Amino acid sequence: MQSHRRPLAFLSGFALYVGGLAAAMAATSTPLNWLLAGRADGLAVTLRLLGLALPSLLLAMAWTYFSLRARQRSRRSSWLWYRIGMGVALVSTFTAGFFALAQLDATKVWSSFTLLTSARMPPFWGLQNSLAILAGAWLGHRLLPARVSTRAPIPRQGDRPGASATDPGLSRLD
Repeated sequence: MQSHRRPLAFLSGFALYVGGLAAAMAATSTPLNWLLAGRADGLAVTLRLLGLALPSLLLAMAWTYFSLRARQRSRRSSWLWYRIGMGVALVSTFTAGFFALAQLDATKVWSSFTLLTSARMPPFWGLQNSLAILAGAWLGHRLLPARVSTRAPIPRQGDRPGASATDPGLSRLD
């Protein structure tokens, strides 16, 4: 099973990035997006972009936490291959986005703001969504508990056998 951890972590990172972009595309049909779609002031645009990036961030945090928490022994290696999978997915979606952009109507001029922030517009598929996925993966990794050892702890010099450090009957003067 240990030989399967790296490919599984790679595939999990790849699937996370693609799934996060799909969640961002699905979030474009939410009522919050409809309410703020016609407004062009800075607060409405910021709220709209954050609202579209929030599902990707939450998905990335949960996905990373649950996919990497079981791998106690090789977490560093799994995290590395997980990030490599996300990087390959990022490059793949950007490349596919440039090809999709080339296929669009050449007479239409797209603003740079639309190209950077729209979740349905290639080549970046919403740059805020990509950043939210990467930040969510990092946060999910940071939420993981410290590595747990399955071995019994080695007793220290001053420890008495059978005494617990949280035992209320144990005096600090002993």
